[in-house]
Amino acid sequence: FLRMWKNECAKIKIPKFSRFAKCTICDNFKKALLNSKSKREREDVRKARSYHLLLQKAQRVKYYEHCRKARRNPNRYMSIIIDGMDQEATLLPHFPQPTKDDHGLWRLKTQVTGALSHGERKCYARVDQMQYPHDTNLTLNFLTDILANAA
Repeated sequence: FLRMWKNECAKIKIPKFSRFAKCTICDNFKKALLNSKSKREREDVRKARSYHLLLQKAQRVKYYEHCRKARRNPNRYMSIIIDGMDQEATLLPHFPQPTKDDHGLWRLKTQVTGALSHGERKCYARVDQMQYPHDTNLTLNFLTDILANAA
């Protein structure tokens, strides 16, 4: 695999560190392991971390189960996931590699929220210029629009 990757995908660069946000709880467990003084303390942290990972896995399994149900029987089930992008990534204009001069420029703040409706196999997006508070009401309005579209 590595030989093929090197030959066929030489132009693709994978960053050393993920740009995605890390789970705060997982990060706290990592710090607790580094700061633990005794073997017993490390074992307790590892057990708590294992339980946390087990819960995360159970949530994912349940989510994928609901996605499958919605895809198999879209007239009976609906599964929707909604998420917003990091606001730093949606500033306009967007520079792939900002320079020092770019940091002083005024940029338009936007928020992009996306949704997938698994049963319908549709994608939805909403863009706003921060004119509304980004709270539960905004998410529920987006969800209401999706449900109205599906009805």
